[in-house]
Amino acid sequence: MNKTIEVVSQRYVRDGPHLWVSRLLHQRGSLSSKKIWEEFLKDPAVEKDVIKSKHHLKERVLHQMYM
Repeated sequence: MNKTIEVVSQRYVRDGPHLWVSRLLHQRGSLSSKKIWEEFLKDPAVEKDVIKSKHHLKERVLHQMYM
């Protein structure tokens, strides 16, 4: 079985909320948006203005990552 992967875009995430969420999911596995938000609030290393609200996380960050 020889499968090929087509790369549509060469955009790399280097900072911001997308990188933080990607790292969290890589470390912890699959998480709900509620759990991601709770982990964000508990993390002292991240600036709290990176993700404005849980709604912002769901509608902007996670939606964009899904696409």
